[in-house]
Amino acid sequence: MACLFEKLDRKKQERIINAALHVFSVNDYKNALTDDIAAKAEISKGSLFQYFKNKLSLYLHLYNFSLE
Repeated sequence: MACLFEKLDRKKQERIINAALHVFSVNDYKNALTDDIAAKAEISKGSLFQYFKNKLSLYLHLYNFSLE
């Protein structure tokens, strides 16, 4: 799924990554809401789930992104 994410323009990718990093940094995994991530990234929740299958796949993408 992340391959659709990789096709987005760089600024949109950065908005989503920054929003997700922020939400996961102030909440534990369970309480980090995809609604909050989508709102902060200024995208719809449906779009977020087009790019990532679920919250776990987004979290794992962020993990790998952070390792790079």
